Amino acid sequence: MKKQIALSILAIAFAGSAFAQLSGDVSTRPVSYYVEPSVFWVPSNNGLDDGFGGAISGGVILYNHHQVGLDFAYFEADYDKGPGKMKFMPLTTSYQYLIPFGKCFQARAGVHVGAMFEKSKDQPGIRNKNRTAFTGGASLGLDWVINKNVSVGVGGKWLYVDETNDLRERNMALVGLNCAVKF
Repeated sequence: MKKQIALSILAIAFAGSAFAQLSGDVSTRPVSYYVEPSVFWVPSNNGLDDGFGGAISGGVILYNHHQVGLDFAYFEADYDKGPGKMKFMPLTTSYQYLIPFGKCFQARAGVHVGAMFEKSKDQPGIRNKNRTAFTGGASLGLDWVINKNVSVGVGGKWLYVDETNDLRERNMALVGLNCAVKF
């Protein structure tokens, strides 16, 4: 599964980059679009070991500063005590404010709201259960702008996940690398 996620992200990045090169100068248009695959690490917390995953985001950038999009991620983590694992699939809408500085860098700060789809497998006391919970959070990042259409960056996202019937509320941190393509 990890290979499939990695290959999908690479394919999207290459295809998007090729399309972006054909679409012209996006820096002078009031509206441009973006696709942003990413890979990330989730530090251990709430009884789970470290997790790794991938994400895809896409949406619109208004006046080179306001990024509005839809984000989907997938990651798994093993329980730190006992057998089993947990799968997470957050689907969120996002707003990020982009702050260019220097000739080739931009900072970003944003908020995210949506749903967290979870599936526990072989957890003692909770066997193979699907749950959906509200999630919301904030993000910060720094991007290196390679050209007007492509940037790569590093960032972090904090997510609050509301409690469900059998799990208490929890916080998650995600630290990742991304490649954004504007067209």
